Amino acid sequence: MQAFNLCDMASLPKLTTLNTLAQNLNLKTMKKSTVPFIFLIAGFFAATTLVTSCGNKRSEQATEGHHHAEGDTTQHEGMPMDSTQSAYACPMHPEVTGKDGDECTKCGMKLELVKSADSSTAAADTVKKSIPKEIHAQIGEAQIMIHYYAPAVRGRVIWGGLIPYNEVWVTGAHNATNLEFNKDIIVAGKTITAGKYAVFTIPGKDNWTVIINKNWDQHLADEYDAKDDLIRVSVQPISGNHQERLSYALTSKDNKVGQLTIAWEKVRVVLPFQIK
Repeated sequence: MQAFNLCDMASLPKLTTLNTLAQNLNLKTMKKSTVPFIFLIAGFFAATTLVTSCGNKRSEQATEGHHHAEGDTTQHEGMPMDSTQSAYACPMHPEVTGKDGDECTKCGMKLELVKSADSSTAAADTVKKSIPKEIHAQIGEAQIMIHYYAPAVRGRVIWGGLIPYNEVWVTGAHNATNLEFNKDIIVAGKTITAGKYAVFTIPGKDNWTVIINKNWDQHLADEYDAKDDLIRVSVQPISGNHQERLSYALTSKDNKVGQLTIAWEKVRVVLPFQIK
């Protein structure tokens, strides 16, 4: 008798009639007995039921696999929910995240890219040179702009090393950092007329001096002269998370009050001002 797999329809003999079944099992040579005949019929129907069940199961599995392949949008545990979006976070408060153009709700600094859309890892800043940057802000009717060059830490000792303490620093690189505004502002009680100026600082361990100087067009601090200072403001540095590249930020509390924040490495300083 031929062996076959009951779950494989193609391997079953084509049993279409009881006469054919009897021929395959050589029932013609068997004694005519009612009991064997009954068992024969029962076995035939049991085999038929099993084959039908196996066929239906395979059909369901094939159908299920087809649906998953064509349109399965379910997110399964362990799968990334979305790897196509860039991530932005505050350099001083990395727990504050958002999209490009957002500002930190704690310090007002612009959020910076920490993960690019085509990468699942943090975007590394590998540029060695100082990058030119420009920021703009509108506070009330005042339009304010800062243009500067942003150096990177790159594993160096910044404070007391690359940037000496108690010396005038260009607070950037290459050229003097430019600060320009179209409305008069008030800093530490003194009015500064609308115009274009240079920003310098004197970093210290426990205290910084922020300087607004008339000579905005100069290389580094080569031509710095204290007689051109419009104002000097003493501020205390604030410790924060690592900021790889020098960053300036302009933020406002309302239409009259704003602040300038300078952040680099793990230090930031804040200069409040008012629109006159």
